Amino acid sequence: GNPCCEEPDYRLAVINEMPSLEIFDEHVVTIQEKERAKALIAADVASLAVAFGRRAPQYDLLWGEKVPKVSPLERDAGK
Repeated sequence: GNPCCEEPDYRLAVINEMPSLEIFDEHVVTIQEKERAKALIAADVASLAVAFGRRAPQYDLLWGEKVPKVSPLERDAGK
């Protein structure tokens, strides 16, 4: 199997990232799981704040975006 499946709370992490998910790993995603997933992520962010104080970055939905292989600066420099 996929080693990611062995991570603790991987199912809740995936459900949190994909809130419209209805079936995952051949099991129905319940409303309770979606609520637990949201609470789990909130607790992780709170733990970072406690551990690092104000230095902990606030979670940003843009963190999941892919970085382009070539930055706009590199692209313009190649012209």
